[in-house]
Amino acid sequence: MSEFNIVIVDDQMDGNGSFVQIIKKNFAETVITLYKTVEEAIGYIMSTLDTRTVVFLDCSFDEGGEQGIDGLAAIREKTSLLSVVMMSGNPLKL
Repeated sequence: MSEFNIVIVDDQMDGNGSFVQIIKKNFAETVITLYKTVEEAIGYIMSTLDTRTVVFLDCSFDEGGEQGIDGLAAIREKTSLLSVVMMSGNPLKL
């Protein structure tokens, strides 16, 4: 049984990418779940609030729908005990 779960929510990431592989290598016993949309991820996250979880949440999704900030707001409505890391691979626009 793992000590915690990791949920990755990113429309551009897959399980073979370096980010996921590094996590798998360093946390072999951890359950890692990937979602392409905020809506799917929120359903899973809300059903597992009794499990220690770290969420890596993309800021911007290409296909419209809910964005990362919407997911963060939904999570914070239910709990402040879940760790959320907001991330983006988009170029910085100054």
